[in-house]
Amino acid sequence: MCSRWRSTPSPRATSDRALHNNIGGWRLELETCRLFHADVFRPAWLARMKALHRLVGADTVTGLRAILGHVRRASRDHDASFVRELAPSLRAFEREITDQWRVLKAEMLAATAPSRHNATSIGNDATPLQRAVPVDHTPAEALHYV
Repeated sequence: MCSRWRSTPSPRATSDRALHNNIGGWRLELETCRLFHADVFRPAWLARMKALHRLVGADTVTGLRAILGHVRRASRDHDASFVRELAPSLRAFEREITDQWRVLKAEMLAATAPSRHNATSIGNDATPLQRAVPVDHTPAEALHYV
């Protein structure tokens, strides 16, 4: 990509609300729920998470195509105005995806442990495992090696 864009960090990739970073964490929460709460896990949740990934990917491609088109046909003098035009739609899309995740997460939380979690947070709290205590399941006979 053109050096005039490479040096500009993207809020989608580097801010504290970076969608590309967060969506990976969201998928981890979903997979943790799937693995440790198989009794309540719904395959539709996985399908919705994959759909969110596809939407983010497609929107990123659309944004990159717009940037490349701008770089090819406009001078640097128009970069700032282009970013002012493009950024609001990208941020609105990110908010929409985050809202869809919150709805999905609230469903997961309601199914796993509704009284122990805050469905409005973005943090990694989709499972009671965050308060897990390690338990040694080593058979007693294995401990008698002397």
